[in-house]
Amino acid sequence: ELAGGPKTEGLSRAIPENVKINSAKINGTAVTVDFSEEYSGLKAGEELLCRGSIVWTLTELDFIDSVAITVKGEPLIKSTGEEIGSMSRDDVVLDKEISP
Repeated sequence: ELAGGPKTEGLSRAIPENVKINSAKINGTAVTVDFSEEYSGLKAGEELLCRGSIVWTLTELDFIDSVAITVKGEPLIKSTGEEIGSMSRDDVVLDKEISP
């Protein structure tokens, strides 16, 4: 459903249309979502919004506590070269106060 985009007019897609979900596997209370290589081509802002949306949406399910994202089977890597690993809501910072 998340990959399908919003049904409400005026809202944006969390996952860009060219990015495909290869698989989603649940292991206990964790899920790993594997994306197509187009995920790697997202701009930094797009990638952060996409990742945050995925983590917040999937952890809304009462049986999911964390989300790992891979691209073509490879884990996401920080600019420092280390793996991002599993993420929970605590790892995704949302600023609920947006200044005018």
